[in-house]
Amino acid sequence: MNVGTKDRSTMNSDSLDASLKLVANRHRRRILEHIRHKDSQRVWIDTLVERLYRAEPGDCHQLNQKELTMQLTHTHLPKLGTHGIIEYDQERGTITYRADERIESVLDSLPTEPLGTQP
Repeated sequence: MNVGTKDRSTMNSDSLDASLKLVANRHRRRILEHIRHKDSQRVWIDTLVERLYRAEPGDCHQLNQKELTMQLTHTHLPKLGTHGIIEYDQERGTITYRADERIESVLDSLPTEPLGTQP
């Protein structure tokens, strides 16, 4: 999706709906929260999977780490990549964040979800 900076920051009903759908899944929100606040804005998939896995409530692990990796690499990362929010390099195993003011605005308006604070 090639749009100018002005168009990317304008929020209309359609772009709000698309942004909300994109961040509706907690794994995608946590991916974005993790990588958008890092200095380098590039993370290793293994590090991200471990961080997301630790963020799950202790007694509610619905996925093991291998299943989480599969879900991220086959569903969530491609969806974020299609929308231009991230670049996922499968060969290197890295994810690079591409800032989007619409997504940032939606994420900033949501309550904070602790990441990796399980006892």
